Amino acid sequence: MDLFQKQALALIQSALTGEPCDLGEQPDVTAMVKLAAKHKIAALMYYGMAGAGLDATPAAQHLFMGCCQYLSVSEGQMAMLQRLFAAFEEHHVDYLPLKGVLLKSIYPRPEMRRMSDADILFRREQYEMIRPILTELGFVYEYETDHEVVWKHPSLLLEMHKRIVPRRDKDLYRYFGNGWAHAIADAEHPYRYGFTPEMQFVSLFVHLVKHYRGGGIGLSHMIDLWVFRRHYPQLDEAVIRGELDKVYLGEFYENVWDTLQVWFEGAVATEKTDFITNVIFENGVYGTRERAHLSYVAKAGHGEHARKNSYVSKLVQAIFPSKTALQTKYPVLRRQSWLLPAVWVVRWVDALLFRRKHIAQRNMDMKRTNAESVEQFEQGLQYVGLAYHFEEE
Repeated sequence: MDLFQKQALALIQSALTGEPCDLGEQPDVTAMVKLAAKHKIAALMYYGMAGAGLDATPAAQHLFMGCCQYLSVSEGQMAMLQRLFAAFEEHHVDYLPLKGVLLKSIYPRPEMRRMSDADILFRREQYEMIRPILTELGFVYEYETDHEVVWKHPSLLLEMHKRIVPRRDKDLYRYFGNGWAHAIADAEHPYRYGFTPEMQFVSLFVHLVKHYRGGGIGLSHMIDLWVFRRHYPQLDEAVIRGELDKVYLGEFYENVWDTLQVWFEGAVATEKTDFITNVIFENGVYGTRERAHLSYVAKAGHGEHARKNSYVSKLVQAIFPSKTALQTKYPVLRRQSWLLPAVWVVRWVDALLFRRKHIAQRNMDMKRTNAESVEQFEQGLQYVGLAYHFEEE
């Protein structure tokens, strides 16, 4: 790790533990603020800087404003979730909160764990019961994907999950299914479900894996794991490792955990932990567009033929997007599916008149993906123990 990375992680750890940190020398506050914006960790970075006496600079004050915004948004999100859960209980709807919905409560301050949306697993056979509940609470339908249905409220973006991971992640989907096989009933709320702490940790790690081998992960994905393990120190490591081994993630788990030990527990860095650290720092909270495209090609297969096929596939998707992909911008498709060809024509005209630069950029991104860059991407995954395991169906 370089000095900047060490200082950033020391500030984050100080925010989480309340303990002072040794930065060695004066950090580049402006660079820290940029890192916080890139990884959406303004509150963590601000509290770390405040503890180190670095919060008086104009750049740090900018972080403070972000921290206040996180707090305001967080309070609105949690209030809306309480109303939603109460409505589910009243109408006998089963629900299983995921990820940030649960993690916010185990951080020292809720605003330290930014939540861009709330993820809740539901039973698909109950969806017709759920729709009027959401409408009554003021949510508006946005769109649907393979694994989720998205609804929006002024205070909360809600992702109702049909399954834990998309079916395109074949190995992870094969392991989890829709997720309900691992669910256990909540002792206090009749219609609320959850996972054991070990399975909750596994689900968090699988979520990290999905993004790491996709567009990439940010610092917050790793921080979530460390905070969770501190909150549940008695986790059964054998159970966790046994479950992850079922989906070929044991080696990657060891490398990720070694990296966290370097970040927050004073362990000595290795070439492999430095590799993972550099990949994560270079990404933003949502990864990078280039990395996402490399992942798409890698999943498509190997060699020049697979690369060309993936290019054609992407091009077809861009020219002829599905009804689901267009419903948000063109709500008429929700009621009149037969208008899809007409909407395609409208998009083509709009793109040719107003979005030529965007089209050129997307085309350039796809064309410059060559066999060498895909091979380097795959080698990077294999190096950390994260090769794809997409057995033939």
